Amino acid sequence: MTRLGDQCNSAGEVAVGSLRRSLGYGDTEHRIVTTLRAMLPDAAASYEQAVMDLRGPVRVSWRGAAVEFREVVGEVLDLSRPTMT
Repeated sequence: MTRLGDQCNSAGEVAVGSLRRSLGYGDTEHRIVTTLRAMLPDAAASYEQAVMDLRGPVRVSWRGAAVEFREVVGEVLDLSRPTMT
């Protein structure tokens, strides 16, 4: 399975950029994904998956998107929590 951020050639980067534009990312969402990619790539993938799920044409349950967002928040909190020494 290939995530949006996994392509590394220029053709793949163009396709990924087109897909992100088709998702309608605004400036805020773009900054969130860019920041997450730099800090926590798996959390960035979860965020992008949740956005795709929310914007998808078929919705049976919100659980998948909610779980993805919960994981993103949990990973960010874990990273920003001070370490005990």
